[in-house]
Amino acid sequence: GSGPVLYNGLLAALELEKEGISVMVINNHTIKPIDTETITEAAKKCGAVVTLEEHQVMAGIGSAVCEVLAQHCPVPVEMVGVQDHFGESGEPTELIEKYGMGKDAIINAVRKVISRKN
Repeated sequence: GSGPVLYNGLLAALELEKEGISVMVINNHTIKPIDTETITEAAKKCGAVVTLEEHQVMAGIGSAVCEVLAQHCPVPVEMVGVQDHFGESGEPTELIEKYGMGKDAIINAVRKVISRKN
C-alpha cells in the first residue's frame, strides 16, 4: 500500500490477526522505481496480494504491482482504491469510506483474495 490509507491497512491487519488471518503490510511508497524483489517475495510467501492506495487503482500502485506479478509470480490480486470514478469534495474520512478504502473494505478484499487462492 501507499499513502495515509496505509494506516487503515494496519488496522485491518490487526483485526484479521484476531481472527487468525496473518497478513503482511508493505509500505510500497514509489511506483517508479517499483520494488520488484519485495513484491515478488511477498507474493510467493502469501500466495495472494491486496493493494491499497488513495487514488485511482488504474495506472497506480495496483496496476504497477499487477505488472510485476504477471511477470514474476502470478497470484490472485484485489485492488483497494478508487475504482474508476470521478472524485468528489468532502471530508477525508467520509471520502475514504465512500470510495471503499476503509478498514472494513480492506478486510473484505483480503477475505475475497484468500478465497481465490489455489
